[in-house]
Amino acid sequence: MRLKHEKPDTRYQGNDNDITSSRSTTSVKVLRKFPPLLYLGSGLALALVLSVAMVALYFSDKQKEEEKWIERTYIVLNAVASLQQEVTDLIRARETAVQSENFPDHPADRAQTADLLRKTTALTDLVQDNKPQKARAQMISTHVSNLLNIQQTGSEPSAFTQRRSIEQQKTLEAIRTTIDTVKKSEQSLLKERIRENGRLRERTSISVITGVLLILAIVSFLIYLVLTEFGKEMRAYEKEKDISTLKSNFVSLASHEFRTPLSSVLLSVNLIEKYNGTQDRENIIKHCQKIKNSINNLNGILEDFLSLEKLNTGKVKPVYTSFNLQELCSDIVEDLQTIVKPGQALRYEAEGGSEVSGLDEHLIRNSIINLISNAIKYAGKDAHILLKTMVDSGQIIIAVNDDGVGIGEKDMKNLFKPFFRIKQDGSIPGTGLGLNIVLRYVQLMNGTMTLTSKPGEGACFTMNFVQG
Repeated sequence: MRLKHEKPDTRYQGNDNDITSSRSTTSVKVLRKFPPLLYLGSGLALALVLSVAMVALYFSDKQKEEEKWIERTYIVLNAVASLQQEVTDLIRARETAVQSENFPDHPADRAQTADLLRKTTALTDLVQDNKPQKARAQMISTHVSNLLNIQQTGSEPSAFTQRRSIEQQKTLEAIRTTIDTVKKSEQSLLKERIRENGRLRERTSISVITGVLLILAIVSFLIYLVLTEFGKEMRAYEKEKDISTLKSNFVSLASHEFRTPLSSVLLSVNLIEKYNGTQDRENIIKHCQKIKNSINNLNGILEDFLSLEKLNTGKVKPVYTSFNLQELCSDIVEDLQTIVKPGQALRYEAEGGSEVSGLDEHLIRNSIINLISNAIKYAGKDAHILLKTMVDSGQIIIAVNDDGVGIGEKDMKNLFKPFFRIKQDGSIPGTGLGLNIVLRYVQLMNGTMTLTSKPGEGACFTMNFVQG
């Protein structure tokens, strides 16, 4: 791909008439009071969204922690049930032995009791966090150890007397009583934890619903302020000849460009509420990011309005410095790789020197970003976009070229006018102010801007400056 400087198909030279029209002046007056209100409203909405997300995540974490404790309680209850069953079996065996005076083989008895002692030790480990339960579990372990000592008295089966069997039975009854106490305590604890988990769910739902209502209230109030201020200013300038055109442009722009991100905010907030019920932390974070992106999109629109207002009121003054143009362009291209569409390619080529002087680095950066962003938006999905700089001792040329769909001659004549947008896919966001702002930045630095294009063969925007 190459830059088309030698034989342009069609050439448009930006001029002062494009930037001094009454439409631009009037529109800036109407919009002058909007940015502070919109920035404030957007900031409040973003802060509230983040607050709601943080509260939801906080209660979500609390719920997960409580659910872990509930799961632990079920595990303890299962362990207690197993102990209870084994003790019941031993008690029945003792009762049968006492009644029939036919005592079982004591080595098998000891093995069963040793297994009971292992299970009791495991129960003690499970209730380490609960001091009363831990004490009860240790008491059970003591009883089981005593039982094992009783069984180990004597070395032959004949040593198992009726008296010893009765002692074992009493010890087993003490064990069963303590196990029943542990079980009742765990069941009571389980009920309380289930109630607490329900309260956490309720708090989460209330916080999300309250946040959603507050967000909608702020957005509605913000829209009300915008429309109210717009109505006041429109009435103040109702006698200016371009007022109807301005109203059409601004209302159309505001209704389209504001509605899309605000709808995205509302949808994402609804999805946050939905995913909160399923504790889907990843989706909550993803939709919070979508909300931030939508609000950043709104802020980008406001930045265009603010830049135009500053230009028309003479607040933009170039600060001429020396800087490395190649480093600046490389950084810009690297940063913009994140917004390049699938199939597109963005690269940078440099000819000549890298150090330039007599330019405002901030204005150059904004101009290049604006031109590349436009190429990414409008050139097409498989376009190759090239940023090229050529620097010698007397001249600085910065060009953005693409091999995309190109621009028709009729559109080229209006392309640098405020609010003008090429009629393509309506889903592409924008204010129609970007190229007008770039042109005015270039002229502030005593440069010139040209556009060469032909439908189907791409477009090339070139900024030309004299080395200071």
